[in-house]
Amino acid sequence: MNISKVTNYIINQIHSPTFIEQHKFRIQDFTRNRILNFQILFVTIMRKSIKSLQIVLNELFMDGHIETTVTNSAFTQARQKLSHTAFLELSKDIVAMQYEEPKDLNLWNGYRLLGVDSSQIILPYTKEIMAEFGSIKIKTAAIEGVYVSARFECCYDVLNRLSIAGTLDKGDTYEVELAERILDAAVENDILIYDRGYCSYKFIAILLQQKKHFVIRCKRSFFKAVAAFFNGEQADKVFNIPVPAAQNKVIKYLGLPLTITVRFVAVPLPTGEIEVLMTSLLDSNINKEEFKKLYGFRWEVETFFGVLKSRLSLENFTGLTVEAIKQDFWSTIFISNYETILTFDINKKMKDEKASPAHKQLKEASKVNKAVTFNIIKHQAIDILLDPKQDTESKIQELTILFKTAAIPIRKNRTPPRKKTSYARSYNFQLRKKKHVY
Repeated sequence: MNISKVTNYIINQIHSPTFIEQHKFRIQDFTRNRILNFQILFVTIMRKSIKSLQIVLNELFMDGHIETTVTNSAFTQARQKLSHTAFLELSKDIVAMQYEEPKDLNLWNGYRLLGVDSSQIILPYTKEIMAEFGSIKIKTAAIEGVYVSARFECCYDVLNRLSIAGTLDKGDTYEVELAERILDAAVENDILIYDRGYCSYKFIAILLQQKKHFVIRCKRSFFKAVAAFFNGEQADKVFNIPVPAAQNKVIKYLGLPLTITVRFVAVPLPTGEIEVLMTSLLDSNINKEEFKKLYGFRWEVETFFGVLKSRLSLENFTGLTVEAIKQDFWSTIFISNYETILTFDINKKMKDEKASPAHKQLKEASKVNKAVTFNIIKHQAIDILLDPKQDTESKIQELTILFKTAAIPIRKNRTPPRKKTSYARSYNFQLRKKKHVY
């Protein structure tokens, strides 16, 4: 993929009168020549971090992007003109552009692998935000209480590290319900990967009816015959499962199949435990070792959530309105996808090669350091978006050199323990809202 092509597309869009018209709230918005114009607002929101907003605005002034300094309150008022849909649309567009050259993409046996999962996001408290997203009860060793929370459901290409679809809703929304909303993201030759929280007859019936391939970690209680797999008595078998009597009326009403045909595969874990996977892939050529590798890719979704919350400070929101929450959220998803595209070719080359002479200490294949790349994007790459007349190609080449300067080794066959959401960290972000929320 020509990353200059993607970057030029973003530049052209955010400077396009048509695009601006589509992503503003009122007819009179962005009709006058203001310091905080559409482009400045777009870039400033993308630069969201734990530093003070005033520092970010001062940096824009010192770099010559705005003619004079502006206050926090001026920015707060100006951002009310910009819709979060600008970030949402551009994120979808650049992901679609990345898929225009399928020969360059990472696939598994010809399939694109899509991990689907959800994550709780702690929000700052206002009556408006509470009314929009609701609250959840949290009880951990660190904190206990009721907190304003949203739930983010994501469909994530685990091999190419792109968020291809997502939805943000109330914190107590059932994750399977959210997963149904983004099913259209999966097309032919995609495999959807879910954890056991998605193991329900209705959901599986929907997947099969829509001819979606899937692999789901199975609950012991899902189907009577599954117990034999957990006990080591069965390893690989196809079953026809009738609809549970309690769901019969609902399934009929929805027009879903009253019998589903799925395959169960028992996968032994290094701990000695047995994991049972349920799948629509009935091909016997795909054995249990392949399924073990396949389901293991789901970990990349967890890694993605970790990047959003740690590297990109997702939960450190910079506004106290619903629209500000959505701006911060979708701009974070956008910058994550943009970083993946900017570093895609570099990572692919570094993965297949030994470390360069500049990195002799690395004895393994390497990859870019996201801590470095995100910092570069926020403080240098984003500046490119503000000037539609500059030489984008040469600027991208400079960034590419910077991306390579802090390579880190790829550690194979890692089995890190699953980390639970750090509610304490999220809560502490919100305690600092007087300092960091504007």
